Amino acid sequence: MRNRAAALGEEIQGNLEELIESVEALLDDLKDQRGEAAEKLRTRAWATVKSARRRLAGIRPEVGDLAARTLRGTAKFVRRDPWRAVAIGALIVVAVGVLANVSRGEDE
Repeated sequence: MRNRAAALGEEIQGNLEELIESVEALLDDLKDQRGEAAEKLRTRAWATVKSARRRLAGIRPEVGDLAARTLRGTAKFVRRDPWRAVAIGALIVVAVGVLANVSRGEDE
């Protein structure tokens, strides 16, 4: 399940990066343009945005399904071994606290 989640995350990231790069290039071309050429570039930019939104909308149900299955798996783990879940949670809290303290020390 982790491999699938990682692949899905990479796909989403790739789609977003592609969208950003495309729109940046189009907007760069558009900044000095006027008239019909500018309108064509705007149309292309909107088409790119709409295409990315459609692709992300197609991925969204799978992400929701994966999140639901992950939540069910986590709930099963907590029910099966509650003390281990508490210990893992405590370790995460301590790690976040240490990282926050280290980062605060670097800022001062």
